[in-house]
Amino acid sequence: PASHLRSVVESSSFSSRRSKAQPELLTCVVYNSCQSCQLSFTLAAVRNSSNTLSSPLSFKIRRGNADDADLLAELGARTFSEAFAAENTHEDMTAYLASSFSLEKQTEELADPHSVFLIAETDGVAVGYAMLRWGEVENGITGDKPVELVRLYVSRESLGRGVGAALMQAGIGEAKRQGYETLWLGVWEHNSRAQAFYRKWNFHEVGTHVFHLGEDPQTDILMQRSIA
Repeated sequence: PASHLRSVVESSSFSSRRSKAQPELLTCVVYNSCQSCQLSFTLAAVRNSSNTLSSPLSFKIRRGNADDADLLAELGARTFSEAFAAENTHEDMTAYLASSFSLEKQTEELADPHSVFLIAETDGVAVGYAMLRWGEVENGITGDKPVELVRLYVSRESLGRGVGAALMQAGIGEAKRQGYETLWLGVWEHNSRAQAFYRKWNFHEVGTHVFHLGEDPQTDILMQRSIA
């Protein structure tokens, strides 16, 4: 393909520890194949990055539509910057954000019949999203009927609260509904936290490819898993 995209999600694991002030709550993640449905989740007792329990977070996941171009342009640029700005030059970040998260680019991606967006919202505010795309497959992807998890982005304030896990589950459900059997992605070689998250979801490394961040050619690890 002419260009590559990168998944950036970071996540903390669920915790079985609970305090006296917080009763045990069960977490249930269900994906409904109805295209017009909104999916509701309540997550609790989630361990955050400081090893303490986060407060419960309720949110819904819905399919993106043409009206979401502004939202995805802002959320995509913000979450990508939160993940990578500290480790890259201002010039390279500015160039990449301008080419990948402009209003025109997001409008084009939302209109692409080979892509689908799943947006997580809490109290009407978007806190993360996933993007799936089919048709283009990297060399090295070996699974049958593959589909790409192009993006899995979670806002900084919602990290470690189950949003990434719910988006992953919703993405797997959507891929299955579309008839695919393999989910694959690219993740930066230096993003060890994201790699650990994907391994927990049974992704394994199958190769590498070059990801151009502005003028900087970087190495992304290709990972895949069966969803059959």
